Amino acid sequence: MENYIENEEIEDGKIKRTELVNMLRKKGYTKRDAITVLDDVFEVLTEAILTDRPVMIHGFGTFSITHFESGRGWDIAKKEVVEHRPPSKPRFMAGSCLLRALRESEAAKGENGNVNGDVADA
Repeated sequence: MENYIENEEIEDGKIKRTELVNMLRKKGYTKRDAITVLDDVFEVLTEAILTDRPVMIHGFGTFSITHFESGRGWDIAKKEVVEHRPPSKPRFMAGSCLLRALRESEAAKGENGNVNGDVADA
């Protein structure tokens, strides 16, 4: 598996949309096609999740919404108990292939946390 992530490009350790577009460009997509693909995938995922349909990508994971029960709180201004609407939160559960890749990556780092067991400079 070829590595499309170059650590020099990534600020603060987070991969942003621009970096995803650049990674797709390295795989052979044009910039316009990469942007279109990302936008379309995110739009479809969002629409499905908002209609309470979990999205399962085999081996990668499942995106869904977790619904919680409504709660009660205290309104200080009115000095009365109020009902809160039930919260919903997005959820991602990693799939088997993603979990296996993570375990293999951690095993490759070795005990000291560095890739290939290299010793860090003190």
